[in-house]
Amino acid sequence: MPGLTAERAQAGMSFQFESEEVVESVVARPGSTTEAFSYIGPPQLVFFRQQVSANGEIERVPLLSTTVGTVGEKLILVIRDPSGLFKGRVLDVGLGQFSAGNVRIINLSQFPVLAKLGEERVQLDRSGAHDFKLSGDKKRYVLRLSMAVKNEDEFDLLEDCNFGLRSNGRKLILIHPSQRNPQELVYSTLVLASTG
Repeated sequence: MPGLTAERAQAGMSFQFESEEVVESVVARPGSTTEAFSYIGPPQLVFFRQQVSANGEIERVPLLSTTVGTVGEKLILVIRDPSGLFKGRVLDVGLGQFSAGNVRIINLSQFPVLAKLGEERVQLDRSGAHDFKLSGDKKRYVLRLSMAVKNEDEFDLLEDCNFGLRSNGRKLILIHPSQRNPQELVYSTLVLASTG
């Protein structure tokens, strides 16, 4: 697994989990990914925090439970909702599901987003996703990336820039609420390994 992406999680928060009866730990920071980690266990992955109880025993406080599904390379998005609870969303990012030469845009917001990469244009509904496939024989592409958020009857520009990708690369763009102002949308870009 490439790791957790901490969307609106606390800075430097430790997420512990059990893999093959050993407690492992990863540290998640907002807007970034953890180091890759391996997990062997049931499809329901539970992250917890260990603490010492009043009677001196070590207890596990559940933080997040998510279904990882079948074996493969996954990305687990960790989102802290306004009530303070963690929620998880698992994305299959193995090469069989997300091949080289692709840019995947995922709309994690509650608003429709219009996205354009090069000449291809799509509208992403809330929780929608789209893969943009590069075509041609170049080693590196620089395309125009434009994203706008639908706000009632008009679109507010989120980004309009040049966007680079190697022909054997993979990039993931996550559109999500800002940590500072949940009413404002921002995006994060993650570069994924080209080999799996």
